[in-house]
Amino acid sequence: MRTRMFVAGLLVCTMAVPAGALTATLDPETLLQLDHYSSDLLSARVLHQGPGLGGGVQYDIYFPGNGPLDTQLFYTVRQTFDLSEFTMFSMTFSVVSIDGVDPQTTWDLGMYASPFIRDASGLPHFWEQAYLDLTAGPGTVMQDIPISTLAIGDWKAGDRIQEIGFDVRIESESLPSDGLTLRLLVSPTPNAIAIPAPTPLALLLTGACFVSGRKRHRQSNQRV
Repeated sequence: MRTRMFVAGLLVCTMAVPAGALTATLDPETLLQLDHYSSDLLSARVLHQGPGLGGGVQYDIYFPGNGPLDTQLFYTVRQTFDLSEFTMFSMTFSVVSIDGVDPQTTWDLGMYASPFIRDASGLPHFWEQAYLDLTAGPGTVMQDIPISTLAIGDWKAGDRIQEIGFDVRIESESLPSDGLTLRLLVSPTPNAIAIPAPTPLALLLTGACFVSGRKRHRQSNQRV
C-alpha cells in the first residue's frame, strides 16, 4: 500500500457571513471551473478534479519529480473579477491523500499553498506563508492575500483581476524519482464572502428590467 490517506479534519464549511465582512473567497462552482495552467514552465498537472467534502473541490495533482519545476503548480481560471471592495482574498487547503510515498519508510514532506491572482498589470500574486508539515499527518492551512498589494485596474486596487485560482508547492529532500500524486481539497474559507456574486449594479439592472417588463406587459393588456 503506497497511499497515505488523511481523512480527519477535512470538513470545511462556508458559514454565514457577518455584515461588513471584507474577506473574499471562491465559490465551489468557480473552483470546479479551474482549467488553466498559468505557467508553461511548471510540469505538475491536475489528473482529475471534482466535488469534495464540505463544499470544496478535490484535485488529484501529479508532481513528476523533485526538481524546482516539477514540484509547483499554478492552476487557475481566466475570468475577470472585481475584488476592490474587499481587504483580503482567502482560500483553505486540506490534504486528503498522498500516492507514491512508501508508508514504511522515513520521509519528509511539506506543502505550501496559496491563492493565486493575476492582477490588472498581469503580475501574478501568491503568498507562500502557510506551510503544512505532512510528516505529522493530516492538516489544513488557510492563506490570505491582501487586496491592497494588487495593481489598480481602472480606479482601485484589485478592481480588474485577470486570472484567479491557487498555487501549491511541495517540499522534500526525498521525493520518489517517479513523482507522487497529491489529493488536495480546496475549499471556500469559512466566514468569507464567496465570489462571484451579483454586484449591486447587476441587482439594480435586474430589478429595472423586471419593473420595465411588468410595465410593458401592463400596457399591452390595456391595449387589448
